[in-house]
Amino acid sequence: MGWASALFFSEIDFLLSRRIFWGVAATFTAYAFFFGTCFFLSRSIDIPLSFVKVSLFVTFANILSFLPISFAGIGTREASLVYLFSTENLSNEMAISFSLLIFSITYLLFGIIGFVSFMTLKGKKRS
Repeated sequence: MGWASALFFSEIDFLLSRRIFWGVAATFTAYAFFFGTCFFLSRSIDIPLSFVKVSLFVTFANILSFLPISFAGIGTREASLVYLFSTENLSNEMAISFSLLIFSITYLLFGIIGFVSFMTLKGKKRS
């Protein structure tokens, strides 16, 4: 067995170890909360989509919002949701309002929480 295959198998052992489990569990938990939040936001404005469809639509819109053609994905997220909502015979207004709700919750609210955390923990020494 060569050094490359030994390195490969050592990395596989690391991925299957317990050390990585907590990171994966935290990631799944965070995404479950995020998609749950998006689902409840959609229900709050009477969008009749299932949890799976909301999750798929939000995932697709977020991937497109990474395109470096807008500020914070504004415009690309809305355009993708307008298209996806039109496949379900939902109005453009629903798509835009849903997109703005997602933006306000994920960027503005979490940004404010992060800013407050940064300002309160800025001078504290880490151990």
